[in-house]
Amino acid sequence: MMLKQRWQSLQQAEPKLRIRDAAQRLNVSELELLETRSGIEVTRLSTNPKQLVSSLHRLGRVMSLVRNNACVHETRGRFAEYTGGNADVGLFLGEQDLRMFFKYWNHMYSVTQDQRRSIQVFDQSGTAVIKFYAQEDTDMSAWEALVSALQHEDQTTPTSVQPYPAADIPSSNGTAEELTARWLAMTDIHQFHGILKDMGISRQQAFEWVDDQYACQLENNAIEHVFTEACHDNIPTIEFVHNRGAVQIHTDVNINLVRMGAWFNVMDPNFTLHLDTSLIHQVWALRRPADSGMVSSIEALDQHGNVILQLFGKRTEGQPERYDWQSLVLECMARHAIQKEVTKV
Repeated sequence: MMLKQRWQSLQQAEPKLRIRDAAQRLNVSELELLETRSGIEVTRLSTNPKQLVSSLHRLGRVMSLVRNNACVHETRGRFAEYTGGNADVGLFLGEQDLRMFFKYWNHMYSVTQDQRRSIQVFDQSGTAVIKFYAQEDTDMSAWEALVSALQHEDQTTPTSVQPYPAADIPSSNGTAEELTARWLAMTDIHQFHGILKDMGISRQQAFEWVDDQYACQLENNAIEHVFTEACHDNIPTIEFVHNRGAVQIHTDVNINLVRMGAWFNVMDPNFTLHLDTSLIHQVWALRRPADSGMVSSIEALDQHGNVILQLFGKRTEGQPERYDWQSLVLECMARHAIQKEVTKV
C-alpha cells in the first residue's frame, strides 16, 4: 500500500491524529507525509529563508510555532522588520522573539488545510523547524504575494530526506573540580556552552558534577509547580523552546494554566505552550553567575539529555534578576530536590 493510502487509512481510524504523530506511526518523516498532499493542499516553495523572513513584517499578525519532541511553543504577534542581512543566524526581537539557524532551513512549503493557511519549514531529515500560521487579522494579500514569489517551479519531484547521524557521545577530558571552577568564573551564562565543548561533557553530566547549590535535580512535577506559583505571584517568566533550526522565546506572566492528561498547557491569548510531561526525564534548577549576580533557571531534559524547555525570570541584561523569581527557584530547590546518585570524577 502506498504511503498516501496508508495515511488515509490511519486518518479514517484516528481522525484527530496530528501529522507529526501519524508520521511516527508510519515510520516516515513529517515532510514525506506532507508531500503526499502536493498539488492539493501543499505547494513546494523555493528554499530561500532570507527572502521568507525578510517578508514576515508585511504579513501583520501571525502565529509562529516552534516545537521539539516534547514541547510546542506558539506565539502570536507581528514580526519586526528583518535586518540580519546574509548572516547564517537570524534574530527577531519584539512581539515575535526568535533565533534562527538557517543552515537547517532546508525545505519550505505552503499548506492550506481546512482553510487554515501556513508556511512550513523543515530540516534535511524532514522534521519541522518552524511553522507560520495566518490569523484572522493577517494581511492575506501580502501572504499570497509571498507564497507566489517563493513558489518552486518543480511541484512533482519527491524530496529526498537525509537523516542526521547519531550525535557523538562526549569524551570527558575534565574533572568536577575544574567544571565547578569554570562554572563559578562565568560572567555570562552564554559562556556555559563553550565550557561544555572545551571539557567534552554533556549538559546533563555538567549538572550532575557541580554542587547541588548550583545544579539541583528536582522532582519532575516541580516544573508545573513553577508555572503555577509564578502565575499566582504575578511573576513574568521567559520560556525558551528550541530545535535544530530555531529558538522561540516568550516573556510575560502566564495566566491560563490547564492540565489535560499528560499535557501541561498555557492557554493565553498571545501565547500557547503544550508540554508533554510524560516525556520529561529530568528537571533541574540551575544557578549560574553573571556580572549582575546569579541567574536562576529551570530546565527540563528528555531521556537523551536534550533540553525540552528552559524557564527564566524576566530580567534586563546587566541587571540583577527579580527577587521573587530567585526566591521561587530556591524554594523549589529546598522542597523538590532529588539527591544526586552519580559519583563525580
